[in-house]
Amino acid sequence: MTVVLCPDCIANQGDLGDPSHARWVGPDGGSYCSMHFIRRFGHGERLVPIEGYEPPVTRKRAAPPKPRQTKASQVA
Repeated sequence: MTVVLCPDCIANQGDLGDPSHARWVGPDGGSYCSMHFIRRFGHGERLVPIEGYEPPVTRKRAAPPKPRQTKASQVA
C-alpha cells in the first residue's frame, strides 16, 4: 500500500511536526488525516476511508526503570 500524507499536515509541517497519514477521503475528493478532515468539513460529514489504508505500526515506549531500593532505605 502506498502511504498518502495529509496535504494540510505537509503545509504546516514546521508547526505540527511530521505530516500525518491521510486516512479519509473528503467530499472534495482530497485525502486528509482525521484532525484536518474534521477541521475542514466538520463532525457531520460522513467518513469515507481511503481504500487499502493501514495504520502505521506503532510501538509503545518502554517504561523508565524503577529506582531500586537499598537495604538502608528499607530500614529507615
